[in-house]
Amino acid sequence: MSTDNVQPWLSMFKLRNLRLYKLSFLFQGFIEKLVFAAYTILKKSKSVYQQAEDLLLSELGLKDWQPTTEESFAVKSCSESFLSSD
Repeated sequence: MSTDNVQPWLSMFKLRNLRLYKLSFLFQGFIEKLVFAAYTILKKSKSVYQQAEDLLLSELGLKDWQPTTEESFAVKSCSESFLSSD
């Protein structure tokens, strides 16, 4: 009998016999607060990282840098460089 499960060794029949511990509401609340705190810190860290990146680019004078033309870039292979310089 197929249960369309991605884990072929884990059937619905085995899941029915699986015992789970039910956490107290107090502990569930504690875990919920930890998850929300971690999410808040993650959001804040992304914001601080973006501010740091902006400050660095600004101090280097590269904040709004755009290449003037495509011609200002020279692209050639490593072998071309070494063959020309011997």
